[in-house]
Amino acid sequence: PFTFVPMNLWEQLHKFGNVYFLVISVIMYLGETTPLFVGTIKAFSTLGLLLMMMSVTAAMSLFDDIRRKNADEEINSSTS
Repeated sequence: PFTFVPMNLWEQLHKFGNVYFLVISVIMYLGETTPLFVGTIKAFSTLGLLLMMMSVTAAMSLFDDIRRKNADEEINSSTS
């Protein structure tokens, strides 16, 4: 129960697209807060979209895990 969030984050951060947008968000945030370069787009727009997509993926994964758990319990409780 308590391992779902860390494991899900671990799995999602192994996807290239998620890491790419996380790095882009950090770079955009640096552009907003430091004088290194001028950032024209706010970082929260990219980071917000990334978090939304990761939460949708996490919710789908959670529902799959719950369905799999219920199916396992049903099989394990049946008599042969």
